[in-house]
Amino acid sequence: MNLLTQRFPTLLGLVLLFAGIAGGVWFLRSERSAVNPEFIPQKVRISNTADNKFSVSWITSGKATGSVVWGKVGDALSTKVADERDSATAPDSYTTHQVTVTGLQPSTQYAFRITSNSATYDNNGSPYTVTTGPTITTTPLAKSFYGTVQNPGGGSVGDALVYLALPNAQVASVLVHAPGSYTIPLSTIRTTDLSSYVAFDPSATIATVTVETGSQTSTATVSLANSTPVPVITMGQNPDFRAAAAIPNVAVVEPATPSATPASTSSGQVPGIFNVQPLGSTPPSAGSVTLSNPASDGETIATTQPEFRGTGPSAAVLSITVHSVTPYSGTVTVANNGTWTWTPPANLAPGSHTVTINYIDAQGVAQTLERTFTVSKVEAAAGDPAFVSTPSASTTAIYPSPTPVGSPIVESTAGGRVAMPATGSGVPVTGIVEPTVLTGAIGFAIMVAGAFLLAL
Repeated sequence: MNLLTQRFPTLLGLVLLFAGIAGGVWFLRSERSAVNPEFIPQKVRISNTADNKFSVSWITSGKATGSVVWGKVGDALSTKVADERDSATAPDSYTTHQVTVTGLQPSTQYAFRITSNSATYDNNGSPYTVTTGPTITTTPLAKSFYGTVQNPGGGSVGDALVYLALPNAQVASVLVHAPGSYTIPLSTIRTTDLSSYVAFDPSATIATVTVETGSQTSTATVSLANSTPVPVITMGQNPDFRAAAAIPNVAVVEPATPSATPASTSSGQVPGIFNVQPLGSTPPSAGSVTLSNPASDGETIATTQPEFRGTGPSAAVLSITVHSVTPYSGTVTVANNGTWTWTPPANLAPGSHTVTINYIDAQGVAQTLERTFTVSKVEAAAGDPAFVSTPSASTTAIYPSPTPVGSPIVESTAGGRVAMPATGSGVPVTGIVEPTVLTGAIGFAIMVAGAFLLAL
């Protein structure tokens, strides 16, 4: 029998065609569902950007291996860099991940994708991008920011990321080392536009320290005067260490006995300074801080550089952080009329963001106010109003009760592809090649078979 001379019913040909399509769809979905959600990168952040390097960090809810493939924008992403803790031949699994790409050229745009276990993730279908800064010829004086992190029971934290945010500066990050210690060089942190090293007052600048593990987030507010070392940060707590800031070295006095000081550190050692208020300082008056723009969670704004504003006790100092792939932080003092405003130093990328405000109330309790919002690319281009006014929310106490701070970045929280890492944040998506190629081949074969059957 010559099959080429036989005619097949049209109905049979259509059945075979639809069966092939359904099989291909089922196969593609089954392959995607094989990606374990515990290994999806969350809170993707870019930090430590200089003229010749940048760091990428993220967390996963389960332990996974991690690496980055990178290249110049427009070139193939073929160079692989492993986690900072891994050797070239023995990758390990962690819930926190940081990869530092080095040997780069100044003022050049690079692209990268994240590999978690065997799956590849990117930013909503496109690679993540980062631009290195220019070369700075001056060498600043060395100064460090360091401390330790511990678990609620007192045990050391070995698998954690520490992020340091200073006003008008890019975020610096470092992995915690045993036994729970971290050190971040302050002198080489650059401004948000990367053009120079950030300037700060060692006795007055307020910093925000965020510690991330795979299951907990803690955020501490500290003065640089009290950062050598920073008081011990306990996971699950969000302390404000500004009240314990050290006074300048010209008047440092060691207490005669431990009982001569009102409080001690968690290690049992008492601070070697007196806890005094700076001359001319005025404690915050009673009242809470409000945020009127954005006024409600999830509000859509039509500008990439919004003005955050609200009310609060006169002279209160607010520490403000916008969490996204590139977080921005700053401090502002409430004016005599009880109002405050603050604008991020650079444009925010379109997408979801979270703004967090930390301050100390009249009772000395650390408070936080957090609000999510979305930057609309379309509305920003149209020039619509930046915010729509709605009733403001109230603050809630965060110390000592644990209240995680920071926005998810995958869905890049791989919480939902939103915006530490805060995360315009992107949402990592899988980039498995085999199902795509196989599905394309099946589709092509089905088209050829269908055309052949219908031609008979």
